[in-house]
Amino acid sequence: MLSLGAVGGILGAVTSGWFGRLVGEGRSIPIASLLGSLALLTVPLASILPPVPTLLVGNLLISWAVVVYNVVQVSFRQRLCPKPLLGRMNASIRFLVWGPMPIGAFLGGVLGRELGVIPTMWIFSTLCVLASLPVLLSPLIGMRDLPRELDALAPATDAE
Repeated sequence: MLSLGAVGGILGAVTSGWFGRLVGEGRSIPIASLLGSLALLTVPLASILPPVPTLLVGNLLISWAVVVYNVVQVSFRQRLCPKPLLGRMNASIRFLVWGPMPIGAFLGGVLGRELGVIPTMWIFSTLCVLASLPVLLSPLIGMRDLPRELDALAPATDAE
């Protein structure tokens, strides 16, 4: 199921530029975040709905949304960051994103043991949807194009 769902990641890599142009570079970040988190609801829904198609569609959407989100937001971050700071910026982001994962895995295991796997997956999926709200409610949703005035990699203009 995961291997078939990973096709969504390949599709995300192929379509991220097109999607960014279609909905706007700025809007694609919150839209992909919301779509990916909503698609996570298919995991506990597979206990109610037919599991194979539910998980297949869910995994395809999750993989697609994660790749599109990452392509657009990493490109934006790297464009804004001065070249000498790129390594530190990426290391800091990785620490903030990957650092809490062992804590979440531990808490998921404890909740899974105490509440059961399905209730734990509902909690996790709901938290993921809630976690996408700050990005969805940010100014990004109203931006077709991401700002260029802070672009560290932009060519110098005559005014400079």
